[in-house]
Amino acid sequence: MRKSDLPKNKPNLVLITSLFTYWWQPVWKSVKKYKKLYPNAEIIVGGIYASILPEYCKKSGCDEVYVGLVREAENLIPTYDLIPDLKLCVIHASRGCIRRCKFCFVHKLEPHIK
Repeated sequence: MRKSDLPKNKPNLVLITSLFTYWWQPVWKSVKKYKKLYPNAEIIVGGIYASILPEYCKKSGCDEVYVGLVREAENLIPTYDLIPDLKLCVIHASRGCIRRCKFCFVHKLEPHIK
């Protein structure tokens, strides 16, 4: 992200998520980056990584760790116009999984397919 892409108004809240536990390093880097950019902002980490390993996630330096799903977020529309030249995005098209892989936690957090 370029400095010119940063919002003009400094946020008081930064939310960071991670779909997979093996993305923990980018989460930690993001926490460090946003703590430096916005020292007065509260930083909350959520998602599967935070839900599975909340104590470890807290060591990233974030202010809070959110465990579980935020169902209300399903109805929010992201403000994509804040991202210049957006050509691609990730779409979460379903919830849950029919498989029960030993290395994965999705079936425990989201046991029902939607």
